[in-house]
Amino acid sequence: MGFKKLFDQGDFAGICDAGAMAQSPEERLMLGIAYLRLKRSSEAEAIFEAINSEVFSLVKAEYYMAQIHLQRGESEKAGVCIDRYLAYYPDDDEARDLADGTLEGDDSLVDVASPGLAELYAGQGHYEKALDIYADLIFDQDEPQVRNKAEKVQNKFIVQTLESWIERIKTDEDSSC
Repeated sequence: MGFKKLFDQGDFAGICDAGAMAQSPEERLMLGIAYLRLKRSSEAEAIFEAINSEVFSLVKAEYYMAQIHLQRGESEKAGVCIDRYLAYYPDDDEARDLADGTLEGDDSLVDVASPGLAELYAGQGHYEKALDIYADLIFDQDEPQVRNKAEKVQNKFIVQTLESWIERIKTDEDSSC
């Protein structure tokens, strides 16, 4: 019996018994969930860590797909790909430049600032980019709702900055011991 059928039937023990036969990422995911449902968290964690590692390395394909879409003039599709990539690699300056349109002939992926776009960036933790968009929106149309959202993002950005400072201080203290 296949993993999907066992999973659909809620036969988590059967999935765990057949765990060595899990081949595809979907089957391994079902195996991890089965371990988790059976409160075998150590085994579930090992499965999920392996899947996360695989996903982390494979998400680089999104970066190259963005380049292909840009070459074809499909900026919207490129934007989706680069946003997915940046969710995993937010500090990749080259990818940020690609998203900002400073590579590949300066074809900007983002032509129009909108509250939705700012929220998307903020949701991905790119607070500085979201604040830039909000600043443009507030300058163009001073709406209280946009200003409130911008203030919330600004607060998150401040917290993120302070947390990174604290982490650096801890790292510096640990390395000086």
